[in-house]
Amino acid sequence: MTSIMDHEVLAKSFATGYFSDAQNDVKELHRRYRPDSLLSIDGTKCTGADKIGEKLAWFFEDTKTQNISTVSLPFGRDILMVVTGTMRSGSELGIPVSHTILLKSETMTVYIQYHIIAMIT
Repeated sequence: MTSIMDHEVLAKSFATGYFSDAQNDVKELHRRYRPDSLLSIDGTKCTGADKIGEKLAWFFEDTKTQNISTVSLPFGRDILMVVTGTMRSGSELGIPVSHTILLKSETMTVYIQYHIIAMIT
């Protein structure tokens, strides 16, 4: 059985890698999703790894996410996590953003089942 600490470490590691890809190689983000994954950005939804990858390429274009904080809890064999941070484009002031993510765990792999992004204004 996985401990709560293991979930926290996995969630933080996943978030660090995810936002590193978002800033350095956004085209790789689709690998973190599956055909039945769902993404919602401020209420606009799309499903499937490829469509989600396209939407995220647009969303993260010319931005950086900073000041990332991760809170997670075990949800059965899966992990429910909330990642907050600030999105900044160029010299503009940062916009607070929240990512609510359900990580599904399968044998030797973790992927995003549901991902809700909300700009906090």
